[in-house]
Amino acid sequence: MVDSLDLIWIRQDLRLHDNPSLTHGGKNPCLLVFTLGDLKADNEEESVLSKAWLHASLKSFQADLDHRYKAKVILYPGTLLQFLSATENQIKIGRVHWNHAYTPGGIERDTRYQKLLAARGIEVQTHRGNVLHEPWDVHETTFIESFSAFQRLYFDQLIQTKTLDYPKEIKTETIKGLPYGALKDLKLALDPDRYAALLDHWDISEKAGREMLKAFVKERLQHFEDSCEIPSVQATSKLSPYIMCGQISVRWIWEICEAAGGEEAKTFLNQLLWREFATYSLFHNPELSTEPFAKDFQNFPWKSDSALTLAWKEGKTGYPLIDAGMRELKQTGWVHNRVRLVVSSFLVKNLGIRWQEGSGYFQANMIDADLALNAINWQLVTGCGVDSYPFSRILNPVSQGEKFDPEGIYVSHWVPELRNLPEKWIHKPWEAPADVLKKAGVTLGETYPKPVVDFHESKTWALDAFHGLGTPGEFEQAG
Repeated sequence: MVDSLDLIWIRQDLRLHDNPSLTHGGKNPCLLVFTLGDLKADNEEESVLSKAWLHASLKSFQADLDHRYKAKVILYPGTLLQFLSATENQIKIGRVHWNHAYTPGGIERDTRYQKLLAARGIEVQTHRGNVLHEPWDVHETTFIESFSAFQRLYFDQLIQTKTLDYPKEIKTETIKGLPYGALKDLKLALDPDRYAALLDHWDISEKAGREMLKAFVKERLQHFEDSCEIPSVQATSKLSPYIMCGQISVRWIWEICEAAGGEEAKTFLNQLLWREFATYSLFHNPELSTEPFAKDFQNFPWKSDSALTLAWKEGKTGYPLIDAGMRELKQTGWVHNRVRLVVSSFLVKNLGIRWQEGSGYFQANMIDADLALNAINWQLVTGCGVDSYPFSRILNPVSQGEKFDPEGIYVSHWVPELRNLPEKWIHKPWEAPADVLKKAGVTLGETYPKPVVDFHESKTWALDAFHGLGTPGEFEQAG
C-alpha cells in the first residue's frame, strides 16, 4: 500500500493557471482525481453539447498536465467516496484538496463529504473557487438586494488578491492497478456529429480561453460599451463557457482587463461583478433557482401550452429575432446576451410560460449554464427576482431587432429562409407585401411560421395578469 498521499479532487476547474487546489496540493506526492458522478450536485439536466464540451475540456486538461508536468488525472465514472472505497487496499489518502462550490447542491455535497472524510481520518483542505471573492466575505447586516449597493460594498470591503501562477510542480504518483480510466469510457461525446459541430464553433482548451481574453483586450475591450449589444458583431468576450468549466480564472480576467482597460473596461468588469452578485444571491437564497424572490409571483396565472413552448425551443415562433436566438442556442450552445434577454422576455410575457420552464431549458442546453446566473437573469427579466426589471418592461422582438440588428445580419445567418427579405421587413415578415414575400421566396405558414401570438394582445394579457396580483409599482413602456 502507498501511504500518505494527497488527493486533488478535480471538478469544474479544468485549468493549470490560478488553480488553488492544484497549486497547494501538488506540492506533495498526490493523485489527481476527476469524478463524473459528483459533477451535477444540483441535479441539472445536461445537453449533448454540454457533455461534449466537458469531453473536450478533459481531453485538453489531460494533455496540458502531461506536457507541463508529466502528470496524469484519474477519470473515474463514480463519486469520490466510491473511488476511495474501491482503492482503500492500494493507497492511503491523508489529505484531500478541492476548490469551493457555491450552488446549494454543491455546498451540501461538500459539507457532507467533509464529515465523512473526517470520520475516515482524512484531512480536508478547501480553497477559493472560480470567483473574485467568497460570497460569505461580503458583510452586511441584511441580505443586499441592490446590485449598486453590492458594488459599493464590494469595493469598500474587499481587496483584490493576485492570481496564482502555474504550479512549479505537481508531484503526481503513478500507481499500478488504480482505475485511471479512459476518457471515452465516461461516454460524454456519444454523438460524433454534434461533437464535430461544437468544435467547428469553439476551440475548447485553457490555452484558447487565454488567447481569446488577450484578443478581446487588444481588439474589443476599449469599444465594449458601444458595441456589446449588437449580436452580429464579435464584440463580447465569449469567455462564459470557459469560465463555467473552470478553464480560465475570473480573477485573472479581472486583473488583465482592469490593468489594460482603465475606465473603458468598467462596463465589462461590471458583468463580472454581476456574476459575483448572482453567486452571492444564490448562496443566501438557496431556493432562488426554482422559486421567485418576490413571493407574490407564486400566484401568477402562468399558462401551460406545450405547443407554444416547443415552438420557442425550436426557433419556430414566427418572430425572426426570437427564432434566430433559439436556433443559435440549439446549434452552438451559446446565445448573445441581448438576444437572451429578448427570448426570455418573449417566453414569459408573451407566451405566458413560467420562467422556470425557460430557466430549466437554458440550464440544460447552454454550454455556459451557471445555476446562479441563470436563476437571477431569468428572474431579472420576469420581474420577480433580486434587483429586477419592472414586469412591465416587455421587450418587443420587432423593435429590438430593428434596433440591435438593423440590417438583419444576425437574423439572416440563423434564419436563412428570410435572408432575401429587405431590411425593412426582415424583422416583421407578416407585414411585408405579398410581392416582396414572393420575390424573397417566403411563404408564411410554409417556409417560415406565422407569428404564434400577437405581440400587443399578449402584452395586454401579461399586464392584466400582473395587475391581478395586486403588486404595487410604476410601469414602464415596452422595450
